[in-house]
Amino acid sequence: MKLLPNHTPEPGLSGSPKGGADAVLLEYSGCTNAGKARPNNEDALLAGTGRDERLFAVADGMGGHDAGEVASFLAVATLERLWPDGSLVGAIRRADRTIFACRDDGEFAGMGTTLVALRFRENSTHNRDAEHGLEAEVAHVGDSRAYLLRTGRLRRLTEDHSVAAELVRSGAMLSTRVASRSVLTRSLGTGTASVESTTFEAWPGDRVLLCSDGLSDAIAEKEIARVLEMFPRDPEKAAHGLVTAALEAGGPDNVTVVVVDLKDRGSSSTSSAGAPDDERRRTTSRRLTSYLANLPYQPMEAVLS
Repeated sequence: MKLLPNHTPEPGLSGSPKGGADAVLLEYSGCTNAGKARPNNEDALLAGTGRDERLFAVADGMGGHDAGEVASFLAVATLERLWPDGSLVGAIRRADRTIFACRDDGEFAGMGTTLVALRFRENSTHNRDAEHGLEAEVAHVGDSRAYLLRTGRLRRLTEDHSVAAELVRSGAMLSTRVASRSVLTRSLGTGTASVESTTFEAWPGDRVLLCSDGLSDAIAEKEIARVLEMFPRDPEKAAHGLVTAALEAGGPDNVTVVVVDLKDRGSSSTSSAGAPDDERRRTTSRRLTSYLANLPYQPMEAVLS
């Protein structure tokens, strides 16, 4: 778990945040597990380790062999290189094109990934009257989700891009959880993925959850809210609690969560946790680099450099 001041100087940004923005801290933690039925973990996460420390993401890869792990790695690696003043939607589109360029007829044929990303910024010009909030942007492709817990109420911030979700919206099915493996209607890796994004005003006391469908398919939203409320001041325990709940429900899929809390500066704790599963990321990177070295073109130079 890491504490992050609302304003961090970066190339292209200068001056002080407007209003009382320095009073807000981000406290967050991420957790991932392969689950009980899968031999490997094809999920990936980003939790404050990129060029923009206020950018978070969860990706759920898919494809033959270990290709899903590579696709989710590429998506997260692309976002890691995004500066705070860059376009989040633009970065996701670059990730889509990169994954598409790396597909072939062999090991990486048909690979793709979902992605849900969350970014915080100081309030934009039209919101300067809001003294203590942050502008939050959520962008996604696929069925990885974002939730907002505010004053005890859990609200979903994203709509799944899947056949099951379309059936639910049309009234033909009651819940996406009854579909064992829903077919996606959007994913990264097609080269033409459509990214859905929205913004909202985030305030101290808010908690935002990003998760793969390994969580949302395993336990109901009522249970997700219950676990989040069990640990109101500790995102690390909340993240681990959610993964544990998914495993106890059978853990049929990889499960990954990122929990982000907005807090007043004076109310934060001081515990910390390192980045998860660094060795797995290094192994995937080495494997991908070796593959790319044999290509006549280098679609990943910008990501791996």
